[in-house]
Amino acid sequence: MEEEQQKIRIQKIKLDVWALALAFGTIFGLYTLFMGGVAAWLGLGVEFVEFVGKIYPGFKPDFLGSLIGAVWGFTDGFMSGLILGTLYNWFLKRA
Repeated sequence: MEEEQQKIRIQKIKLDVWALALAFGTIFGLYTLFMGGVAAWLGLGVEFVEFVGKIYPGFKPDFLGSLIGAVWGFTDGFMSGLILGTLYNWFLKRA
């Protein structure tokens, strides 16, 4: 009976779209930089870097390719976070 009398308040929390976009961009960028570096210096994951290089032009298993991949990764992650955060906030308004 007491449970019925208590009102459960659910708070809708809006995302900071720019912060999410920057976080995603940073994570994607650092990941591609790391994978390019590992492929260049240790020879591990070369096939992965070459595969992703088909999507990110210039991303190769060498130093310059790692930096180019990091820029592409940041851009891709930033745009993904921006779209995801915007869609989340849009759906939150309609829920």
